Amino acid sequence: MDNDWGAVYALTTEEHKKNITRDQFIRGGRLDVRGFSIEKVDFAADKRKAVVSVSFDIIGRGMLFKGIQLRETWIWKGGSGG
Repeated sequence: MDNDWGAVYALTTEEHKKNITRDQFIRGGRLDVRGFSIEKVDFAADKRKAVVSVSFDIIGRGMLFKGIQLRETWIWKGGSGG
C-alpha cells in the first residue's frame, strides 16, 4: 500500500475499526517495512478463515530488525470468496 496507512485502515473490517481509531492505526503503522513474505497459510475447512505466518524486516528507531515472525488469523469478509 506504499506506506499509505489511511488506505490500509480503510480496507480493514468494521469489527476492527470498532477497536481502533484511524489515527491510532496510522500512528501504529509508522514502521518502515523493508520486506516481507507469507511463509505459510493454513485454511479452515470452509476456506473463509486462515492462520497465516508472515516474516518481515522493519526499521524502527533507526535499527534494522530482520525476520520478525507473526501468526495471525485472517478472515474473508465480503466479496464472493471464490
